[in-house]
Amino acid sequence: GFGMAKDNVLSTAVDVFGRIMTMDRLSYKWLKNVDNYFKNGAFNGELYALAYRETIKQIKQGTLQKKDAADYLASLVVNPPPSFTQKSYEIALERTFQTQLKNRKDWLGGAAHGLHKFKTGINSLTWLTSQYFTFLRTPTNIAGAALERSPGLNRILQSYNAQLKKGGATAELAKAKSAMGWAFLMTFIPLGYFGWFTGSDPEIRGRKKYRLREAGNFQPKSFRFH
Repeated sequence: GFGMAKDNVLSTAVDVFGRIMTMDRLSYKWLKNVDNYFKNGAFNGELYALAYRETIKQIKQGTLQKKDAADYLASLVVNPPPSFTQKSYEIALERTFQTQLKNRKDWLGGAAHGLHKFKTGINSLTWLTSQYFTFLRTPTNIAGAALERSPGLNRILQSYNAQLKKGGATAELAKAKSAMGWAFLMTFIPLGYFGWFTGSDPEIRGRKKYRLREAGNFQPKSFRFH
């Protein structure tokens, strides 16, 4: 990372120091294992969903008897076709906010991908950009997920419009995201307007009145109902 020659005293000392300070990259290992846990859960969940949809489809088309549906569904889960595994993999990345920026197919992904290409082109500052521009993918995908659930704003995403045009389960899931956004806004905006739902306390702000805030169990930057 610092452009040092390998296998000399200085580079070895830096590596040892780094392993000590990071406890042999313990935080990264925790992050990776937890990330894999949620990815596996999302992958398996989508695999079951695809198998269920296909089973119901075959029953409605009359090519599958109801008495054989459970065995057919189980066979799809145990031995899924390549299209199922590919779709489940894409959904697992989406639900853990790890979709490749170039695969988002919207302006948000394009802008972040351009920034990523820019930072990888600065060879002399790789040690800096690798630390402070590492997590471009995750915040970009989180922002995209928020926009998909923001009525009106979701229309500026090409990926959202493409999902609506595709029809089927893809379009229904996109509509469900928008409906969730509407439900959230219609619930909390009136409650906030009439003072039943707040997120800050201007009158007890600051360190001088911290005891009062602590006594009322008012945590800063938190939602609470009166």
